[in-house]
Amino acid sequence: MSSILKRTPPIFILLAIFLAFIGCVSSGDNSKIASEYEKFRNSLPPAKWRPTGVPSVDDIGILSAQVYRQTYQFLQEYISATENNRYYVGLMNEVDEIKKTEDLDDCAALQKAFYNIAEADKHRPEGEEPALPRVIEGYNAVQALKPSNKLPALAQMLPVIADIILRAKKLPDEVVAVVKNDPLRAVFLAGSVSNILTQLYHTQKMVQYIKMQYTRNQEMKNYMQD
Repeated sequence: MSSILKRTPPIFILLAIFLAFIGCVSSGDNSKIASEYEKFRNSLPPAKWRPTGVPSVDDIGILSAQVYRQTYQFLQEYISATENNRYYVGLMNEVDEIKKTEDLDDCAALQKAFYNIAEADKHRPEGEEPALPRVIEGYNAVQALKPSNKLPALAQMLPVIADIILRAKKLPDEVVAVVKNDPLRAVFLAGSVSNILTQLYHTQKMVQYIKMQYTRNQEMKNYMQD
């Protein structure tokens, strides 16, 4: 085994790892998206790209940084609108729990979560603050971001990201062709490819999460009008 590794150029080992990582960039279900969002929501790195001199890598690197920045701005707006509205955030989290335990779609789970809060308010002790008005505050804060305008933009971003991912999958072969006799440059380019994949992974998760939450907020209009 060790002799095989010694004969294998480092660039091929590194790029094999990156290809495996690319397989992790997938759509995922809503509850998984929400869970992963919570893990990196406060620790996302800034978008960055350093030119490599390889046109195919640079083109995709620039695109990945651009869509990351745009998505990151959407996410920060949503966080700013909801971070002080824990009752609204709690409602969104309850929707995920109901979906997992009762096998309901988004709309039905949202309706049940909304009903549960309204019913709980009816039985709160006198003097205790009801939750429903605070949920509505959060809803209004998100509505102020005009999700009806942003949902089409978010929907359009998903196929763009998918296209960049498909193009990124071809990078390892292109990099090998460029640097097969230059191991130092191979390491530098391998790091650049890794950066592209990381940004694409984060971007895809952010877009899916924000789109899901904005869609739910739009569905809440039905209950606001009742």
